[in-house]
Amino acid sequence: MSWRRVERCCEHTFIADALAPGSVVIDLGMNTGGFASWIAERFACPVYGAEPDPDLYRTLSQRSELKVIPCALGGCGDTALLHRAPGRCPTLLSNGFQLGDEVAVEVVGFEQFLSRAGLAERASIDLVKVDIEGAELAMFEQAAADVLRRVGQFTVEFHDFIWPELDERVRGVTARLGSLGFEVIRFSLDNTDVLFVNRALLGLGPAGAAWLRVTKYAKGIRRRAGRLLPARCSG
Repeated sequence: MSWRRVERCCEHTFIADALAPGSVVIDLGMNTGGFASWIAERFACPVYGAEPDPDLYRTLSQRSELKVIPCALGGCGDTALLHRAPGRCPTLLSNGFQLGDEVAVEVVGFEQFLSRAGLAERASIDLVKVDIEGAELAMFEQAAADVLRRVGQFTVEFHDFIWPELDERVRGVTARLGSLGFEVIRFSLDNTDVLFVNRALLGLGPAGAAWLRVTKYAKGIRRRAGRLLPARCSG
């Protein structure tokens, strides 16, 4: 597989060469749907997503190119309060959060989401974007190893930049995915744009990993020099 097309949308970096018409992409934390809609149009592939905010879900569910499940991702299935405030992404975490209003939402684990989306029997998932405002830690900590290994790529925004007390858990999740056969590549100076590449599913060897790291530094230099285009969307 070629490793030369690494793309970034909505501040999430992924290997574009691993996607093609018919690929399956999952967007966890869809927000306004910018990432999902761009992926669906760019690669002509179905995008399954989760969005717990009822207002956002109502808008997203009207888009024919998206298959949206009204739920939050986290650990074991339960209900929880989704905290919402102007100018902030809705979150299940409330520490230091300036509250606006709260709404009860269903929380499901990653495997349960796959079942809801009709993907439980699919052998592999090509790309999963994870931007769920801190709940990504419980999701990765509690998901079964064999389920995580079915994913070709995870592009993840961790939220220890908002909640520094999450730092140790972020390191634990990163170490766990590494032990499951994922190459870990940070495309940001912090943990806001981390790519996990399944070496076995994508056939990533030492040369491919080296190329991705060269790409990482090149993109970082261009961003800091102000020559990279701004993020395309919010989502």
